[in-house]
Amino acid sequence: MILSTALALISIAYLILINRMRRAWINTPQAGVLKYVPDVSIVVVFRNEAKNLVNLLNDIHQLETDDAEIEIILINDQSEDNGVKLINTWNRGKKLNIRIETLFAVSNAHKKEGIELGLAHASHEYIAVTDADCRLPKTWLKTMVTVNPKRLRCGPVCYQSKNTLASKILELELMGLSAMASSTIAMKKPILANAANMSYSRTLFFEVGGYETKVKNQSPSGDDIDLMRRVFSKHKSAIRYVKHPNALVKTELPQNVREFFNQRLRWAGKTKFSAFKPGSGLTLVLLIFYTMQFMIPIYLMFQFDLILLIVWLTSLALKLAVDYWYFKPILKFYDMRNLLRYLPLTELFHLLYVVPVGIVSIFVPYSWKGRKLKHG
Repeated sequence: MILSTALALISIAYLILINRMRRAWINTPQAGVLKYVPDVSIVVVFRNEAKNLVNLLNDIHQLETDDAEIEIILINDQSEDNGVKLINTWNRGKKLNIRIETLFAVSNAHKKEGIELGLAHASHEYIAVTDADCRLPKTWLKTMVTVNPKRLRCGPVCYQSKNTLASKILELELMGLSAMASSTIAMKKPILANAANMSYSRTLFFEVGGYETKVKNQSPSGDDIDLMRRVFSKHKSAIRYVKHPNALVKTELPQNVREFFNQRLRWAGKTKFSAFKPGSGLTLVLLIFYTMQFMIPIYLMFQFDLILLIVWLTSLALKLAVDYWYFKPILKFYDMRNLLRYLPLTELFHLLYVVPVGIVSIFVPYSWKGRKLKHG
């Protein structure tokens, strides 16, 4: 009876939370588009991305920039492939303002050190950050770049679509994370961001202390959430989510099951070093709700309880209904309504893996770009 009551209460809390997040999304106006692009430094940290770098450079070359000076700072994190050679070969006929710097990291936080190195060499005040495996829309800078030195802008990210069931499930999952980032930023309770699509000023970055990578025990990932935490602690109204379909950046899907789980272990570890831990009510509701959804069927296998089973099934059905209600206007906005049909399978997929991956990430190292890494 106690478990049934607890699950019912946390399910009600989840419904209330999703309702608030949906209202926050709907009440967020569509972002404006700059009439002109300011001078911008685009910073990309890469490692072993030879297969993706040319596509990224082609996208940057085709960006709508007006007459702005665009500087491309590529930070090579000790790549073991021929990525640098491909960059130099590609740029011979283009003559873009590309600067390649090699990162010699002194901490475990390679990505954070790479961004700090990029900003140290940046010539312009305004910074746009993405990842080497991303594809950029032509209007990326016009929608994403801030011209407010006290503003951090976070943008939407989705997967490059493929016509497979696994692809559709992962696309919907990542859009869900982007939607959660948007809603919680609008609620002034930011818990998520994606470094594949961010912009800010050098002034703001250094004002909040950068990443302080000289501090020991840095997480190797979480540069996005870490920066958002630092900005939020000093300027609670400085963070904006760019709600615009033309700001959508597309990243590469995991290529296999191993890569998927390594990616999720890396993502799960981000919150370990974040100030947005289960201290806020929002994060606590999500943590307890997902944990109970996962653990109760295991409990029922050993101790059958008809009332608890009915409450659990009712909770699952309500979650599916309220998530559909939440996703519908968001996917319509990004012209991805076809993904709604995959929501039941995505919910089941989430139920099976989210909690175990979160637990495993505390203890198990993961592999990323040819390196073995561990949080903490």
